[in-house]
Amino acid sequence: MNAFQVSLALILLFVLASTLLKYRVKLWHLIGRGLVQVVMGIFLLFVVNLVAGWLEVTIPYNVVTVAIAAVLGLPGALALLAIQLFLIQ
Repeated sequence: MNAFQVSLALILLFVLASTLLKYRVKLWHLIGRGLVQVVMGIFLLFVVNLVAGWLEVTIPYNVVTVAIAAVLGLPGALALLAIQLFLIQ
């Protein structure tokens, strides 16, 4: 590597590091909020599965169903239940 490439790499590394340090609070906030949404989605699916147990219907836990419940909340979990009831069975 010549001096130009080393200089360019150091400048890019400095810019990247300063950008990450500047926005690290927002990044951790977004990651934390995303994890809370996923946990709430799993909890909603658990509650819907408890109630749906009386109907002898279950919603499987997988990436797609958890993502739908995490993003859409209770309406998403109920929509998954409706899909399971009316379209799949």
